Order: sequence, then C-alpha cells, then structure tokens
Amino acid sequence: MDLRSPALTWIALALAAGLAAGCQQDAETDPPPAQGAAPPTEAQQDPEPYDSAGFELFLEMVDAYDSADDRHWLDSYALARAIRAGDEEAIEEFTPIVRQRVEANREALALLERLADMEWGVPQQTGDMADLAGNMADVFPKLADARSIARLVGGAAALHHLEGRDAEAIALLEDAYAGTAGLTHGGTVMYRLAYVSIVGILAESELALLMDGLDVSADALRAHAARLSEIRHSLGTPAEMIRAEKRMSASAWDESVTDDMTPEEKATLEGLGDWAEEHYEEAARLAELPPAESGLAEYAAKVASDPTEAGGAKQALVGMLEVLPKAHVRHHQMLAQLVGVETVLLLRAHHKEHGEWPQSLDDLGAEIPSDPWTGGPVHYRPTPEGGRPFALYLTGPDGVDDGGTSGGEDRLEPDHVLVPWPIPWEKPAPPESTEGRLDMGMGPNVLE
Repeated sequence: MDLRSPALTWIALALAAGLAAGCQQDAETDPPPAQGAAPPTEAQQDPEPYDSAGFELFLEMVDAYDSADDRHWLDSYALARAIRAGDEEAIEEFTPIVRQRVEANREALALLERLADMEWGVPQQTGDMADLAGNMADVFPKLADARSIARLVGGAAALHHLEGRDAEAIALLEDAYAGTAGLTHGGTVMYRLAYVSIVGILAESELALLMDGLDVSADALRAHAARLSEIRHSLGTPAEMIRAEKRMSASAWDESVTDDMTPEEKATLEGLGDWAEEHYEEAARLAELPPAESGLAEYAAKVASDPTEAGGAKQALVGMLEVLPKAHVRHHQMLAQLVGVETVLLLRAHHKEHGEWPQSLDDLGAEIPSDPWTGGPVHYRPTPEGGRPFALYLTGPDGVDDGGTSGGEDRLEPDHVLVPWPIPWEKPAPPESTEGRLDMGMGPNVLE
C-alpha cells in the first residue's frame, strides 16, 4: 500500500481527531449496539479494560529483533516449506541458517512468550482511543519487523519439530498466535491486517508440521485446538473496528470544540454528526455478514457519492469505507486460517488414536468450527486426492462450494483449500524492495 494513499490519510485524520478530543473528554459508556446487530459474544459482553502495556511490550519485542539480515524471513519460511515438500536437501541447507538466526533472537522470542500472557483489553472510552492513536503511530513503522518475527517463530517451530521437540513447537506457535491477538482490537485497519499476515505465516508453518506428523499425544493435539479456538473467539471483529472508528469520529463533536459557534452552526454540526453515525452503524451491521452477503463495496460507493457536505467527518468515513471491504475479506481469511489449523489438529488426533482418517468430521467427537465464509460446515472428504491424504476446504469469499477448487496458492480463489499439500518445491528468490509501500506479506499489496 502506498503510505500516501487518500484512504490512510483520512484514517490518520480520524485518529488525530480522536487523539485531540480524547485529551478533553472521558466518555463513561459505549453507545448501544446497532439495531439488528448480532448479539455480543461472552468476551464482548465483559471486555478487559484497555491497557497500552501490551503495545509497549510488543514494541520492546520488535526492538529486540535483529533485523540486520533481510533474508531472515525468507530462510525461516523456506524451511517450513521444505518440510512440507519433503525436500531433504533444502532442509539440510536451511536448518543451520535458521538455527543461527533463532539463537541471535532469543531475547525477542522470550518477550513474545511474555506477550502471550498479556491482556491487551478493548478500547472503550475516548481516552482509550487517544492512547490507541498514539500506539498506532509507534507501531506502524515496525510492522515489517513484526511479520519477520512471525516467520522467525515458524522457523524456530520447524527446528523444534526436526529435533523431535514437537510439544515445544506447539507451545511456541500458541504464544505467537495469542501474543499478538491484541492487534485486532480498536479502530485501526492496519493493525488488523498485520495480524492477518501473522496468522497466515504461523498457519503455513504449523500446517507443514501437522502434515509431516507432530509426535505428540492425541490429547495434546486436542488441547492445542481448544487453545486456538479460544484465541479465535477473542479476536476483534470488523464491526468492533467500525464502532471504534465511530467513537473517534464522534469525539470530534465535543462541546469544548464548539464553544465559539453560533446556535445555527452547532445545529448544523450536530446534524452532520448524526449523518456520520448512521452510516457507521449501517457499515457495522453489514460487516457482521459474510463477505459474499455484506455489500460493503456497494455501500462504500453509495456513501462516497452522497451529496451531503460533512467536511472532515465525511472524509474520515469515506476513507475508512474505502479500505473496509478488503479488510473484511482479510479478517475472514484470518479466521479461515485458524479454523483450518484447528480442524487439521482434530483430524491428526483422530488419526493418532485410530490409525486412519475419519469417514466424516462428525466422527471426531469434538465441536468442529464452522466455515467463516458462510457459517456452514467445513468441507471434508476422506479419500486421498492429488497427493493429499484427504480433502479439506472452505467455500472462500464468494460463499459458493466449488468442490475444493483452489486455483493454486491464491487464497482468494473460489474455494479456500486448507491443506494444499504437497506443494511443488522451488527455491525462493530474494524479496523485491517494498520501499514506499507497506507490504503485509500477502502479495505486492494486500489492499489491491
């Protein structure tokens, strides 16, 4: 993403408005949920109070990371891919490189373990939003290193697996999923995309180890699946993000800002505030639907073409809506990655106990997560296909079951194949320069 894009400019303006007004106002309660909105989850009913200590420790972890070698991420990722492909020559080549990098970053990994025990909390009050705006400004330039740490974790987990320490591999991956989950809360699209990227990297590494066969008990595999389910349910949602953006926008209408206005000017400003709030709430309602049903792109175009003159309030809203459809899809893709790992863990546990794959997911004797793209069941066929021991897939963003057609490694093709294995191995080329844009690790530009 071009850091000078209009969308990010207006999101930054909205954050700045929240920061300025947050110093003057301390809202006591949240606005009521939108009419017709889905009921809040247990975690959302009683959220932890916001605490910026999570961001402070996150920054400390990133600062401790040794980024001297820009191939670090490439070699860690290559080792996990080589394990999945069963390429012994590549495993032998990349193992000592990754081991050296892991040893050089012991401090960062230790801080990640501490981060996994932190309660980040959910921004609720205007002052929280001001803190969050400041945290964003600090973290934003360091997201590339955060993704590199995720790849470092994947490499370290792969080393544990190769050394027969699979329980430690699971614990390390668990810490990384949990330790950065706080990035999904609040009104910041880029935080959410950062966590999407981290989940994608970790899931890629973990699925490689799962398909190679983790040497832990069935109970340990199920416990890990339960922990990932807990993390998945704790994540912030797009609707939560929109309502946080709304709180930041609404804080700009603080009475202290309008003291010198005439009654007519105040009435006009209040009307524009009502106009923006209505659109924020409608966007939040749409964001609670699956991507194929949400119509967010059409709604964004409708708001952009609305002739209402609302100044900065409209510009901030339109800027947020401009990136929301892609962020909404990426959020569901993140959930799909976690659902995939959880389901494969349960399948592996069954195989560990019975020596064969189940005929149906119903045979697993556990609650199977649903397909986040549709809310329906995950698709599973027990027969080997294309070199895979079974077929496991989700419907993908279009919400249509195409029978498991993956379209290669493009995760936004019709179906979301969860075990694209084996993958033809090709030694990776050095990364292209990302100067002038924020590459979220999922293609040249995650929002294009």
